[in-house]
Amino acid sequence: MTLLQGMYLSDFPEDSIGEWENKTGYRGMMEVWEHKKKGVKLIIETNDDTGKEEITLMDMETGEFGSLGPFDSFDGANKAAKEFMEENQEEVYW
Repeated sequence: MTLLQGMYLSDFPEDSIGEWENKTGYRGMMEVWEHKKKGVKLIIETNDDTGKEEITLMDMETGEFGSLGPFDSFDGANKAAKEFMEENQEEVYW
């Protein structure tokens, strides 16, 4: 998670997880990671309809997207996201 959780105008990204880079500039409880080579974004956010946390994956080149979850807590979704990123360094499958 960005160090200040996106709540302030200045924030600091977490260290990269292999090819995945933490992005800042997203306000509120939204966590965004981007694969440096594949153009895939991973977003952790709260689903407005269910109130649960979800991981959304978006291929910025093809427009394909998918989701993982739901999760009961942000911590659970964040842990699952980090495991996903560690396992998907060269190719990204969901």
